[in-house]
Amino acid sequence: MLARQITGCIAVGCAITFVTVGAMAFWMADKYDRQAASASRTMMAGHAVNAWQKLAETTSDYAWRNDALPAYRRKDKLWLDANIGRAVTERSMAEIMVILSPTGEVEYVWGQSGEENPRHTISTDVATAIKHVMQPWSRDNSARTLLARGPGGVLTIGAARLAPRNHEGEPPGTLPILAVASYLSSARLLREGRGFFIDDLSVIPTAEPGKEARPLRDINDQVMGYLAWTPKRPGRELLETIFPPLAAALLLFSVVMGMVAVRGQRLVNALGAAARQDPLTGLENRKGLNDFLDTAACRDAMARGQVAAIYVDVNGFKNVNDTVGHQGGDSVVCEVAQRLKDALPEAHVARMGGDEFVAVFTGQDARHVARLAARLPRAMQKPFEVAGMEFWMSCAVGYSQCAGEGGSAVELIRRADIAMYNAKSLGQKEPLAYQPSMDAGKLEKKHFENKLRAALANGELRVVYQPIARARDGAVHSLEALVRWRSPDWGDVSPEKLVSVAEESGFIREIGDFVLARVCEDLVHWPDLRIAVNVSPSQLREANYVRTFRQKLKKHGVQPGQIEIELTENVLLNDPLPVARKLTHLRRLGVTVSLDDFGTGFSSIGSLRSFPLDRLKIDRSFIRDVATDARAAALARSFIAVADALRLDVVCEGVETQEQAQTITASGAAFLQGYFLSRPLEVDEARAYVGRSKKAVAA
Repeated sequence: MLARQITGCIAVGCAITFVTVGAMAFWMADKYDRQAASASRTMMAGHAVNAWQKLAETTSDYAWRNDALPAYRRKDKLWLDANIGRAVTERSMAEIMVILSPTGEVEYVWGQSGEENPRHTISTDVATAIKHVMQPWSRDNSARTLLARGPGGVLTIGAARLAPRNHEGEPPGTLPILAVASYLSSARLLREGRGFFIDDLSVIPTAEPGKEARPLRDINDQVMGYLAWTPKRPGRELLETIFPPLAAALLLFSVVMGMVAVRGQRLVNALGAAARQDPLTGLENRKGLNDFLDTAACRDAMARGQVAAIYVDVNGFKNVNDTVGHQGGDSVVCEVAQRLKDALPEAHVARMGGDEFVAVFTGQDARHVARLAARLPRAMQKPFEVAGMEFWMSCAVGYSQCAGEGGSAVELIRRADIAMYNAKSLGQKEPLAYQPSMDAGKLEKKHFENKLRAALANGELRVVYQPIARARDGAVHSLEALVRWRSPDWGDVSPEKLVSVAEESGFIREIGDFVLARVCEDLVHWPDLRIAVNVSPSQLREANYVRTFRQKLKKHGVQPGQIEIELTENVLLNDPLPVARKLTHLRRLGVTVSLDDFGTGFSSIGSLRSFPLDRLKIDRSFIRDVATDARAAALARSFIAVADALRLDVVCEGVETQEQAQTITASGAAFLQGYFLSRPLEVDEARAYVGRSKKAVAA
């Protein structure tokens, strides 16, 4: 099944790759082609504007000469030929130059060597068009441009009244018209087109597919033809260039993927059995057991109530590993597996973990599970010989039977596991059968968890504050935030139970967020005071803890220096390097870091040096007897000396009497916390307490 899925995924992946690569290649080619076509249209439009402007300027320059009108009126053809006609045509400014009378008749034509050439003149229709285009602006002396059809094709024409700039007195409509014109010839268009990297600029009668075309319109808005060109196709050219190697690469990719699919099928088939087998003992592993429980035969047996499970936990492996190493421990595991198979030949035996095994029975054997389970303690009575030494092992055994129709394999194994756990907790040497009462504690804890979640949602949780004071004068230095729950059903819930259940269920993160948010809100009343909040191991294990912590402070407008976080030694022992990095980032922000309940964990002095800490809080268990027990006082002084050596402040928790406070203060402790100073207070009470403390110190 998995092999077919892998082959199918590879085939689909290849198809998607082909389609995606092909579509992207054609899309990019089309995109580049459209960009090139748009660029050519923009260039040609700009060229047309410039050409019309240049034609108008040329016409105006000659029409407005001060000596042109007098030469025309005295019929001085030689002057007109030399100063206008020859100048216009020989400089390639135009092919034709004519002068029309005020009534529109052609009075003067410039030709080449005096030869009569119809291409060197204009027809009556063109003359009429020129007069027509000048008529609406008879009072305006500026040049006009137009298109018209001549005997040699389409003409571009510039026209202006023949009058000097300083001419006054005569109406413009009585003045002659100077017109210069050029044909849109093939040679001209090819020459101009090459300037824009266009090889086939021409005039065509009708638009053609695959060509860009701009209509050429006369003064009556009639289309005389189209200025056309073939736009460059850089995308298509690129595609034609890369298509052969791209196709070859895709073909090679297909071949490689085909080989991968074949090898994948072989590998899946080879690993299928290995995935269900424990490599050390040869027994089935958890997956193999689940596959067996999911077979039709096993499901039918469960429906008939003929399935049972025995869960076995072997004690003593740690001693073997510590004495002869893990290799010796592995040999013991293999021998345990063999003894289980020999003791329970009727069973389906699997290794669930390091020292845990499960045996499943189906059919009639399941009815005798108690008798079968009793074999296992006896199988462990014989010592295990490793490296010339004997090791004595024992086991905790729990078992359960399927309750018939409606039962599940998962529930069957779970019940056997619970029975084994109870046997181990009670030190029971004989197998223990599952009883529903074993779930009572778990159900009670789950019920408590659900109530706790509802309490947070319903606003039943609250935050109280316990003062931390300077030892020398009793001034409040900071406050510790503590969460409390007064349940409508149970009254005041023990903080230890609340935190314990929240930690086990993972709900401690939500409670931590609630406490931090409330602290940030209450810090408005104490802008010059620091508040300590407890951070659980699960919170600190979050990858983005520092960033989210900073964002929450910023949201409430709280400075990092107003917050102190308290950690237990367990946090330092698990994943020390990531924890140290996060604490370093927090201290750089300005957050104070405190190690809570110091002395109750297992961290060494050397490990404390590796963590960025500001303060140690000595646990109340070491403070209780300092005033009455010299050894307790000496131990407390040693803790304070360690903190001084590490340059850490010391807070002594659980100070309840004046004698304890005096002893601790004399030992060099900097801060005190406990009922001697104050119990945890509601926010209004804490505000009043801080105010009284400030007044007392000031006095």
